Amino acid sequence: MDFELPAEHRMIRDTVREFCEEEIRPIAQEIEDDHRFPDEVFADLNDLDMMGVPISEEYGGLGADQLTYALVTEELGRVSGGIGLSYAAHTSLGAKPIELFGTPSRRRSGSGRSPRAANSARGRSRSPAAAPTPRTWTRQPSTTPTPASTC
Repeated sequence: MDFELPAEHRMIRDTVREFCEEEIRPIAQEIEDDHRFPDEVFADLNDLDMMGVPISEEYGGLGADQLTYALVTEELGRVSGGIGLSYAAHTSLGAKPIELFGTPSRRRSGSGRSPRAANSARGRSRSPAAAPTPRTWTRQPSTTPTPASTC
């Protein structure tokens, strides 16, 4: 049995690996420390046509197989667990269910692409000035009273 990746899969894996090393690794710890969702990383992934890997081309995806999707997810998770998980959630919990179970109009609206990609496809600017403000999350102090003693 031959476990060698086909050339097309190696090309995609290597492209995503290079992107991860150049674009994500330098900011991965900062993203974690700041509890920030990296909109710019996902916009760049979208530009690489990686946001809809297993979604059919008919609905705006790449139309690739599950192995390609697994390779992309693995490379992202290798440099940033949070980004890898967010990417997998976008596809597995968002885009793929829309492709499989969404109404025809929702499927055609670009289930395989991120909202930013849909804007780019409509000719809207992706200039830095138009980029959304990065989101940050902070933990709120607990309002639950702590018992004085536990018995």
